[in-house]
Amino acid sequence: MYWSFLTINPTQWLILAGIFAVFCLFMPKRIPISITAAAFLTGAALFIYKAYSGNAAYVPFQLVIFMGSLVFILFFIRPNALIEPHQFPHRNAVFTLELPIQNGVGTYKHHETTFKLVGPDLPIGAKVTIISIQGTTLYIEPLSQ
Repeated sequence: MYWSFLTINPTQWLILAGIFAVFCLFMPKRIPISITAAAFLTGAALFIYKAYSGNAAYVPFQLVIFMGSLVFILFFIRPNALIEPHQFPHRNAVFTLELPIQNGVGTYKHHETTFKLVGPDLPIGAKVTIISIQGTTLYIEPLSQ
């Protein structure tokens, strides 16, 4: 038992993942979620390692697993927002109206920004494309079928 202080139990990694999961409730950003996932993967990998070898893994091995999974998650698993080639709004962007356009004027809310729409009268659910942008005013036309 001389080396026992150099090991971390797999359940301790899962507890760490749970603590970071609670942090993610208050700060849902990519880094805390990545740390949570890496800690969970480390705990799961160490459960499997302990089941097959019968021994606990040493801390340097555990840190290699943790850092490897963290690097993999951060650099190879991308959220959908990072994959989009253009930020909204951009010319020729296509979207569906959530509110109708009446008398040539309407509004569209994207995340936390409200845009003024100018174009022909259209019902809810109509697909439109942006033909011009001036500040927060989007000039649109119906998407030709």
